[in-house]
Amino acid sequence: MADRGVLRLTLRYADINSLFEKPDVSPFSEDFLEYGTVPGVEYIYNELQANPRLKRVETTIVLPPERITPDLERSTREAIRRYCLARSWEVGQSERALRWRSLRALGFALVLFVIYALLQWWLGGTKILALSLILEGLDILIWVALWFPLDALVFGLQSYDLNSKSYRRASQMQLKIQPA
Repeated sequence: MADRGVLRLTLRYADINSLFEKPDVSPFSEDFLEYGTVPGVEYIYNELQANPRLKRVETTIVLPPERITPDLERSTREAIRRYCLARSWEVGQSERALRWRSLRALGFALVLFVIYALLQWWLGGTKILALSLILEGLDILIWVALWFPLDALVFGLQSYDLNSKSYRRASQMQLKIQPA
């Protein structure tokens, strides 16, 4: 449940590893819940993605009593932190790769644009049908060539930043482990 910027969740698992691996529960089982199709940390991340206004996460994990050890809560908190920060770093790598590809594509598109602008200036008033068609085709080519880099730089990089922030928020979750 979300309440005043806080995501409060109770996750019921047979094994703590379901936080990082897809839970081993069938949809035919009464124990199958809405978070049964993805690892728990990814479910939390998805909730934060769907609700960017959420700033904090409070999670209670319910496990069979025999699965709870004295240091499980501490080690799980640390494992979640490491996992989320690693995923945030991975998203950052993808963001840097997209930025590089976008800037390279933008450079190529700008060279094409300069060539196009020179051709338009030089042949703009031509009455030759073939040249007019070529210029129209170049007009479309320039728009297509500019589309990817501009879309990626304006919208794509922002998306990666939001993804990374969601993982960082998840890494700071408050965690309690309780017996079933």
